[in-house]
Amino acid sequence: MKHYIFLLLILFSNILHSTIVVEGKINKKIIYKWQNIEYILEFTGDAGTFKVEGLNENAISDFEVINKRVESELSDKENESPISKYRIFYTLKPIGKGKLKIPQLEARYYEIRNDNSLANLIPHEEIMEEYRIRVFGYPFLIATITECLIISLIVFFVYRAVKSQRT
Repeated sequence: MKHYIFLLLILFSNILHSTIVVEGKINKKIIYKWQNIEYILEFTGDAGTFKVEGLNENAISDFEVINKRVESELSDKENESPISKYRIFYTLKPIGKGKLKIPQLEARYYEIRNDNSLANLIPHEEIMEEYRIRVFGYPFLIATITECLIISLIVFFVYRAVKSQRT
C-alpha cells in the first residue's frame, strides 16, 4: 500500500510541476587549432511551461564563442500534452592548444507558473558536464604527415624487394 501512495504522489507532483530535461554535449573531443567545436544545449519539456536562457558564455575561458543559434521544435501527439524542444548551438573556437576544457557550466532556464492569472518566472539552473578537449597545432600535423610518408616509403621499398626476389 505504501508503494501505491508513493507512486500517486510522484504522479501528482509531475502534473503540478512540469519536468524539464536539460542535456549538454559536444561534437568532437580532439581537434586541430584551426577547427571549431559545437556545444549543443538541449531543453525538453511541456510546451509553455518554461523559457530558455542558455549558458554563461563568459565562463568558457579556453574557447571563444563565435556563433550562437537557437532552434525550437514542438511535437504535438494526440491525447498527450505538447512537448517543446529547444536546442542552442554554440560554435566554439579554441584560444590556445594543448589540453583545454569546457568547465561545468550552468544551463539557465525559467519555469513558468500561472498563479491567480499572473505568470511567475521561477529561475532554475542545471549543472552541465565538464569536457576536456585536446587541441593540436601545426607541429603535430607536420609530424603526422612525416610519419605517414616514412611508413609509405617503407611499404614501397619492401614491396620492391619482394617483387625483385620473385623475378
